[in-house]
Amino acid sequence: MRIHGSSMIGNLISPALASIMMSSTGPWPPLFVALLLTAIPSAMIFLVPESLKHESSDDGDEPDRSTLKTFVTNGLVELKKSAKIFSSPSMIIILAIFTLQLALVLSTYQFMGQFTSKRYHIPLAETGYIQSAYGVTFISVSFFIMPFIASEVLKSRTPAFLRFDDDKKRDMFFARSAYLVSMVGTFILGLAGSIPGFVFGLVILAFGVSGEGFLRSIATLYVSAEQRSRLFTILALSAIASNLWVSPALAALFSLGMRLGGVWMGLPYFGVSSLCVVIFIMALFLKPPPPAKVDAESESEGLLNSE
Repeated sequence: MRIHGSSMIGNLISPALASIMMSSTGPWPPLFVALLLTAIPSAMIFLVPESLKHESSDDGDEPDRSTLKTFVTNGLVELKKSAKIFSSPSMIIILAIFTLQLALVLSTYQFMGQFTSKRYHIPLAETGYIQSAYGVTFISVSFFIMPFIASEVLKSRTPAFLRFDDDKKRDMFFARSAYLVSMVGTFILGLAGSIPGFVFGLVILAFGVSGEGFLRSIATLYVSAEQRSRLFTILALSAIASNLWVSPALAALFSLGMRLGGVWMGLPYFGVSSLCVVIFIMALFLKPPPPAKVDAESESEGLLNSE
């Protein structure tokens, strides 16, 4: 959950910084600063040490990887390994949820600035302050409030009706609850006729977006440790692919809401709220895997790597 929160900090704090710079320097300096801050991490990635060392064999038995047949064969083998990760119904549901929940994330990024500027008639350069209010709340929830609650509900001194026997049941409960909270938060955003009401909806929503972090924790229960990097890559690619329909859908609902006017101006967030209901229903069908299954997969994967 902390990793998920860290990945969103820049997207949530940068609008306020951009608003301050745009008000004093105009639109071009923030653009150049953004390009510079994008180039710095791209260069720093080369400083990350390689954790998996490849041992070259001297017997000359390695196949020639330059041929097309070998390339296709290796690709099919990797594809089969990736498909094996999603052999259980619960993993298919998790993949579907990751494909759908991007709408919830995008509704709090650049789209929020355009929406608040049109609905509440404020300059676009000042909308970053609203988004950063959500960012401060999200950071507080992700790094302090939720970790504290998540640890307390596992302790023996916690009352029985609030205590969980293990972290699997805890993560499952928090993931489902997060999508319910997100449903309420986005519905308030759609109804809010004033900026204070909109900010209140953002505060509620900040307690719901942690669902992705708990869902990632649940997903790791179905795979061995050696498969986790492959799992996270597939989940990230599914989220990127879903942007092909999420962004046009939000834009279409935004245009329709602006034409209808009134309370229907919140139509994009009503759509996201409905999507949260669908995700919550899907999450009800998730079941944790038997411990013996995960242990067996981890042991077989280790044997394959040792050969």
